[in-house]
Amino acid sequence: MLKDKIAVVTGGAAGIGAGICKVLAGYGAYVTAMDMNVDAAEKTVAEIKAAGGDGVAVELDITDGNWVRKSMAAAAGKNGRIDILVNAAGIAIQAPLANASEEMWDKTMNVNAKGMFLCCQAAAGYMKKQRCGKIVNISSRAGKIGEANNGIYCASKAAVNLLTQVFALELAEYGINVNAICPSLVNTEMIANAAIRFSEEKGVSSEAFLEEWVREIPLKRMGEPWEIGEFTAFLCSDKAAFLTGSAYNFDGGVVRV
Repeated sequence: MLKDKIAVVTGGAAGIGAGICKVLAGYGAYVTAMDMNVDAAEKTVAEIKAAGGDGVAVELDITDGNWVRKSMAAAAGKNGRIDILVNAAGIAIQAPLANASEEMWDKTMNVNAKGMFLCCQAAAGYMKKQRCGKIVNISSRAGKIGEANNGIYCASKAAVNLLTQVFALELAEYGINVNAICPSLVNTEMIANAAIRFSEEKGVSSEAFLEEWVREIPLKRMGEPWEIGEFTAFLCSDKAAFLTGSAYNFDGGVVRV
């Protein structure tokens, strides 16, 4: 489905990003897994190669525009081509808005919104020359509905959703599709760590807290990274050629708008 496509995935070291890398490689894409934690990204690539795929790990701070542009140029290689960009890098810092610091705001917005903007901008330069390309931004249900004690993260992901729409409009004439995926709970280390943190605040076990979280999901389970990978692969395929500018719920039925 994606044979010989050149794919770039940010946040490829772990969690959703790593899951996407593995699925795209499984469909034949050559995957550049970009992450600040390049050692962990190397492990993702090692697993890809062990399964018969191919790719490379690249260190990247997505908040640094020059670093982003140089990394995209390296991924494009001598043929100057990037077929797929998946922005999966992100951070979550929870705090009540009344108590949130300026540093929390800046760090979250720099990674989740500015980083996504810089990567889209850099990859789009290659895709415009090709007159084709696929961009998928990993957003969140928090970008669609407000969540108490999570306002900065909500704002950053709402920005991702709107930037997705604008990039889709501006790049449509070049045959470039731009979409977002909005997960809720996904079975990742980040969610496990959040459950531990919140459970300590409530004085319950992390298992009990996570079970309470999952009960809010109509399908009564968390999503899996590989499932988001499969949906990403579909959006990056020719089968999704008429889809652009949308932010798709991937949350087991939590958000219905």
